Amino acid sequence: WLLSALGLKGPAETALKRALQLEPYYFEARLELAELYSVTGRKAQARALLEAMPEVPSLARGTPYQYSLAAFDRRRYERLRKTLWK
Repeated sequence: WLLSALGLKGPAETALKRALQLEPYYFEARLELAELYSVTGRKAQARALLEAMPEVPSLARGTPYQYSLAAFDRRRYERLRKTLWK
């Protein structure tokens, strides 16, 4: 978020993509990257990223760490979805 806020959109995009390569369940990074795509006019990429959000593993298979990565601001997510699918 900080890199993007400072206008460093290229480095922000690189860092967010790397975060998702390392941790596919890091939903906050996925949401941040989708917002970055949206504000840079790449709405199709933003929609695809949100549509591809992986399922949270069931409690029997998941770990507390995975669940902490899967936590995200649902209101922010819904606002972005409304913007992207108008």
